Amino acid sequence: MMIEINLLKDFKEILKAMIRENSKRLKEMKYEQKIKNLDNVDELCLLYMNLNRSLIESKPRTILKSKEFNCPKGLENNLKDLENRIIKGEDLTPFLSRKLKKLDFPDVTLNEWGTYHLHLGGFKGLKRLSKGQNEILFAMFDENHFYFIQILTHKDWTNKEIINIVHRNWPSLIARFKIRMNSCEKTSDSDRELWRNGGTNTPIVMDDGTTYFCPGGGMVITQYNIVDKNYCNILIKNLKRVEKEIIKGETAIKSKIKKIYKIVQNSLKFKLEQIIFDKNNLEYRIRDLNSGLGIAFKGENIIFYKL
Repeated sequence: MMIEINLLKDFKEILKAMIRENSKRLKEMKYEQKIKNLDNVDELCLLYMNLNRSLIESKPRTILKSKEFNCPKGLENNLKDLENRIIKGEDLTPFLSRKLKKLDFPDVTLNEWGTYHLHLGGFKGLKRLSKGQNEILFAMFDENHFYFIQILTHKDWTNKEIINIVHRNWPSLIARFKIRMNSCEKTSDSDRELWRNGGTNTPIVMDDGTTYFCPGGGMVITQYNIVDKNYCNILIKNLKRVEKEIIKGETAIKSKIKKIYKIVQNSLKFKLEQIIFDKNNLEYRIRDLNSGLGIAFKGENIIFYKL
């Protein structure tokens, strides 16, 4: 067998490149040194997914405010600045958690409830985080809308009213997380904080009795998001499967090279070029560096393409 392939090694380099690219959003991040010596593909994948979840894609959105929304006196101008940037689709990273400077920080409120918090301490420039302040905006967003839930404080991470407001104003945002239980003991905000600190998810009972479980997907014992953890497991498992299929199909691949390029290729050297992160249909694109033949693994389909 004349074949060289190590897709997991390639994947590690791709993950590091994507983390470095995201770190350019803020000069305060400085992720380069933090990932330099990391060699565990599971850890790198989870760090990237965690970071990607914490950031907000820059695109124009319409702002919707809850009926209960209230801006404290003195923060009107800072809120207006944030609103303008949301409407224009500008980068919102400077307004996000100051703990983004720590690459391995899991935002437990985001992971359990799916709510982001944005600082209103004043915009300090595209490459710097907003000034820390007690008041913070709790919000959600989708492709087209940004939902302003309420401006609360750093003491409100487990304040059930956050989800109560979403339930009253935009129930469709969290409808898929509704659960049916004959009886569910209500968890106090203080008890929920203790459970969260231990990496444990808890149901949320609304004022009208409606119960939700983890609108943010939930967290594992290490407080990272369950969805991100499972997704990394799928990515890595599939990469191992793809590598085995390539090795097993060496003869067929050489035959395809001969047909497309009119050459006999005795040795193959494969490199993972790209993973298209579509959670509904993952695609792995791999290249034989010696011939230029590309192979795309998309679901159960295998597609050969020419460089």
